[in-house]
Amino acid sequence: KSSANKAGLIVLDQIGRMINDSHRLYSLHMDYVTCYYRPDNKFPSRVFGGAAKSIKDPKGCSLDGFACFHFNTRTRSTPDLPDSWRISETRPEDLQELADFYEHTSGGLMLEAIDLTPENMDCNELSNQYHQLGLTRVRHLYSLKKNGQLKAVLLANLSDIGLNLSDITNCVKVFVTNKAGFSADILQAAISRVADITGKEDFPTLLYPAAFADEQKISYEKIYNLWVLNLQYTDPYFKYLGRLLRFI
Repeated sequence: KSSANKAGLIVLDQIGRMINDSHRLYSLHMDYVTCYYRPDNKFPSRVFGGAAKSIKDPKGCSLDGFACFHFNTRTRSTPDLPDSWRISETRPEDLQELADFYEHTSGGLMLEAIDLTPENMDCNELSNQYHQLGLTRVRHLYSLKKNGQLKAVLLANLSDIGLNLSDITNCVKVFVTNKAGFSADILQAAISRVADITGKEDFPTLLYPAAFADEQKISYEKIYNLWVLNLQYTDPYFKYLGRLLRFI
């Protein structure tokens, strides 16, 4: 109920209206708005989490939780993957399997919003534009398989230090699709292998679904929620925000 919170809501409302007024411009190529927030942070949880609950449609507004922990190759031993496990470049059929898993467990917008779908896996237009400006923002996709069966997809984001947003644009995301036989040691070995391939040394890791970390007793520092709004659902979002502004 502080004036700072109300000022924050007013700014969010203004940013939202700017997006709403401009997203139909073809040159923006904008279909979704996304943000990460800590669920234990009351202000964004009330705004973004409340909006998702109010809209009540994961295809309009979705929330997905990641367990976040720090990975440093210099302070960890680098275990080898067992013989039956392999890391390889991701193929379109792997992303389709990930999409099927995600649709079953969440049904939200995350994969579409971060271009992690089969039809967008080779979309490098944004990376090329950064490169033309002398900047680095690229991603690499790897699949972890046991005896040819997909267990997880790993997304390594690489960017210049000045482009980092709380290191979210310079991290490794792990999407577990099949937890059978998948242990914490296997996860550490897989991340270490990706670190070796990409040359990363010190980086945050975001693990999805977050429940996998609890099941495998994997220590993590915090939970991040990825909030995604489909811009076709801006009307119910602004109705919710309007109600919130009246009561704060």
